[in-house]
Amino acid sequence: MIRTYIDRRLDDPDLSAERIAGAHQISVRYLHRLFEDEEATVGRLILLRRVEECARELARRGRVSSSISVVASRWDPGDHIG
Repeated sequence: MIRTYIDRRLDDPDLSAERIAGAHQISVRYLHRLFEDEEATVGRLILLRRVEECARELARRGRVSSSISVVASRWDPGDHIG
């Protein structure tokens, strides 16, 4: 459920642990505890998923490819990862 929420909002520059926790009516601390046994923290998961989406977009065939800088700016989360 939390991963689905993250995936559906990857393009939101304000996506953060605080926002995710609030949407699921849990504390940020509890959210982080849910990810303790995972390979990545919440913030790292968001970053990794965004990088995956960038790679997928750049690899798409059959359409005019966007430049790397265009794709990067579209998926740039800024300093909002928490």
